[in-house]
Amino acid sequence: ENNPRRAYLLRNTFEQALDIINSELPIVTPYEVDEDNVLNGANLITAIMHIDHHTHEDSIAISENAAKKLRAARTITQLIESNRVITPKIAKGEAVSPDTVIAIDGDNEVTASKLYMPGIVEELVISKGKRFGIQTNRLWFKFTSFYNLESGDKLSNRHGGKGICKVLPDELFPVSADGTRVEVAIGPETIINRKALSIFKEMMLTKYCAENNLSSIKVNGGFNHDVKYECFSDSSDGNSFKVDAFDFNTLAQKYGSKDQLYIDGVSLPEATYVSKLFWIRLDKIAKEIISSVNTRRRKSSFGGVIDKAKLSGQRCNIAKILALTGRGADQIAQEIIVKNSSGHEFFTELVKAVQNKKFISK
Repeated sequence: ENNPRRAYLLRNTFEQALDIINSELPIVTPYEVDEDNVLNGANLITAIMHIDHHTHEDSIAISENAAKKLRAARTITQLIESNRVITPKIAKGEAVSPDTVIAIDGDNEVTASKLYMPGIVEELVISKGKRFGIQTNRLWFKFTSFYNLESGDKLSNRHGGKGICKVLPDELFPVSADGTRVEVAIGPETIINRKALSIFKEMMLTKYCAENNLSSIKVNGGFNHDVKYECFSDSSDGNSFKVDAFDFNTLAQKYGSKDQLYIDGVSLPEATYVSKLFWIRLDKIAKEIISSVNTRRRKSSFGGVIDKAKLSGQRCNIAKILALTGRGADQIAQEIIVKNSSGHEFFTELVKAVQNKKFISK
């Protein structure tokens, strides 16, 4: 749709996409063969259905096996600057975790405090600097940090359908008649609320590829369901050839049938729509949200106090607690509450009221 608000939403979503370690190209792609600036993600078997309470509103349920496909890598840098001697304690290529001592600043140990997840040292640079007119020693680290997908992290498709995920055991997801297991489940209301019928369009085109033995299909004209758009694929000699020109109604008539799913050999009460959909991972990490309200403070050699919560932006608010609690991420909500000393009692009572039960340890 020619909707500026949706265009902004999508641009904002794509700018937050993380690099996936074993990324796939989307089956339904707008990219040219030699294009480098592409989204990282995975084509996952998606069903439009609820799995208990885990898919209400915009929540996304994903299987443990599928979550492994969305393991992300991030580049993290950390600068140590001091008027004392700084001695590095790790070398390039070594493994590092948030508690690893990476340097000695005078007599003080310095840990990899910028990390939230394990990683490796990609680079370290020793240099001189000046701060407040004082000559300083600098030690700069570049890490690659690895993030497994965990409950409370954020996913999105390419149609504005983003939401907090819940990682569930594989066996909770149904299988098709041929034994293929669903990897992601989203509630039907997330499509209706966001007016994102283009989700169905992508899923129908992936069905077209599967039935015609095509590894991918290039769409000219985007996902606007009011117009016909041309689809191309690549032949074995690397040349593109035109597949077909579709509109939404044509696709729905040919590839819009629902599938019967089963759990433990028992058919589900209703058939639903199942096909692959391209998913990306957003730079909204639950563990980092927790850490942003951590009360620990770190002092530099100049005596300045750095409040991590203020630097990163205070994100421990009522909406966050309600969102995590409503999606079953009790442990994450509890950590936020316990570490948010300024509003501990208020948030505790709020969550008790929402859940109508007591889970916060004194």
